[in-house]
Amino acid sequence: MTTIALTVYILMWPVGVAAVLCVISRGFFREWAEARRKGDNPRLLVPAGLSDRCSEKCFASKTPAKVFV
Repeated sequence: MTTIALTVYILMWPVGVAAVLCVISRGFFREWAEARRKGDNPRLLVPAGLSDRCSEKCFASKTPAKVFV
């Protein structure tokens, strides 16, 4: 293998990881902004099935959590 081919092979992995991280982050921030526009508090959203196992101590405020269905 030539030096240039090996360099390209090694450097393509960080570029691929950065691209995947960018896609995941873009989706996360898009959903976060949408939740803020709708008035939901993203810190209180709990996956289905978790809210029945959590008590009031799980949440920082007294506002009830919204559960994904």
